[in-house]
Amino acid sequence: MYNKKGISPIIAMILLILLIVTISGVLFNWIKGQTSDVMDQSTIISEKLQACNDFKVDFESAFCNPETEGIIKVKIVNNNNENVKEGFSVRLIDVDEIEASISSVNDIELEAYEGREITIFKQSEEGPFGSYFKPVSKIEFVPKFVIGDETVYCSENKVSLDVEGCE
Repeated sequence: MYNKKGISPIIAMILLILLIVTISGVLFNWIKGQTSDVMDQSTIISEKLQACNDFKVDFESAFCNPETEGIIKVKIVNNNNENVKEGFSVRLIDVDEIEASISSVNDIELEAYEGREITIFKQSEEGPFGSYFKPVSKIEFVPKFVIGDETVYCSENKVSLDVEGCE
């Protein structure tokens, strides 16, 4: 009388368990990928904070020599037990920060606990009577590091110096 065909309860239970295991595996891999990205970002942030806190270079004075127009000399001291190579960027500031310009600082290496004078070149600009060097009243140093493939700037640790004789 009743000739119905269907799935036996055992096969239905096996299919249900396989479905749950598959969904769980997909969900686990997705969560693992998300947490891996967060961990990588937190590692970079942690390394940045550590590098910024470990930056111990003192910038003592900045001055221009009238005999060497266009050059700023800065006395710096590395107070760390590690060498520093191009560990900062420089910003030259006139009377107001609107006229600020970034200057390049290349090949600056400081051995551990070394102090010396470095040279920074002022920006030049074309005027009606030829080129001239822009005046500089302040100079800012911002520590920078390369972490992985990324250059990281520690702007919260920047140092400003008044520059003598660069009007």
